[in-house]
Amino acid sequence: MSERLSRLLRLARHVNWYEPPETVAANTRKLLNETMARGSSHDIEEAWSLFSKEQFVDAYRHAPPGLFSRRHWAYWGLTLLGDPKALPYPVRYPDVEWEWPASFQDQRPARLTTADDINWIAPD
Repeated sequence: MSERLSRLLRLARHVNWYEPPETVAANTRKLLNETMARGSSHDIEEAWSLFSKEQFVDAYRHAPPGLFSRRHWAYWGLTLLGDPKALPYPVRYPDVEWEWPASFQDQRPARLTTADDINWIAPD
């Protein structure tokens, strides 16, 4: 196995856990989209060393709906095209004008569990 292929398979395993890495690595757009949407900084550095900017742009332009968060989409639009709103955000159901309620989007700090909480959940 070539070094490039082993690097591609390793990257595919990191960003996609539900398909065989050979399947993901064989599809450049899929591999790059999943790396841009889910990859760590190390995964992204690895992808930059394996693929050209043109391949990243191509994958971004053909991204499937539902994979990217709005934040990731804007970041890659700025990084690849110089504008966070260069392309419209891909949505699964374009005719539906619905967003998750703000309560689902909030990132609140975790509350420490106390002995009273545990005793309430599992009383003697």
